[in-house]
Amino acid sequence: MVPNDKGQPPNDGVYRAILWALALTVVAGAVLAIAGETVLHDPVMVRVGAGAALVGGAIYAFFRRLGARQAGKGGAGRGDAERGGGADHVDSNE
Repeated sequence: MVPNDKGQPPNDGVYRAILWALALTVVAGAVLAIAGETVLHDPVMVRVGAGAALVGGAIYAFFRRLGARQAGKGGAGRGDAERGGGADHVDSNE
């Protein structure tokens, strides 16, 4: 995940695809829970849908927080500058 120059969360295609997949998981879980409660009257379907929505939402929040943290750090992980790592590291021996 490489942040853009504006310091906003990454615009990487994979990162955005993960966020979209998680958002769709939350929506599908909510629809499943509502349909299980109102239409099918199936408590198992309600639990599965609610569980999927809650887990998807938690992972979505984690990825959003991770993206914001990476954007705030400028893309470097903790201690990468001291170790000489990171995406913009240039080896002076070459």
